[in-house]
Amino acid sequence: MWVEVKGVLINLSQVVAVYYSDHDENFKPGNYLIFQTHGCIEFADEVVPAVKSVEFESKGEAMAELERIKSLIFGESSL
Repeated sequence: MWVEVKGVLINLSQVVAVYYSDHDENFKPGNYLIFQTHGCIEFADEVVPAVKSVEFESKGEAMAELERIKSLIFGESSL
C-alpha cells in the first residue's frame, strides 16, 4: 500500500519501522518521521537498513501523522 506523507510517496509494505525523531539521518535538527524499510544500503564493511526521513513543522504534527500511519499499517485496533 502506497501512502503520501508530506508529499513523499512511501510503500508501507516495505516499512519495517516508523518512529519520531528530533533529527534526520544526517543529524539535521527538526521534527521527522523516520521510515526504516526492507531495502538495505551496502557500505564497505556493513549493510544497514535503508531509511527515509520526512520533516514536519512541529512534533505534534509529526506525532499525529505517526498515529495515522500506524493505524494504516496495523489497523485501528492497535492504537
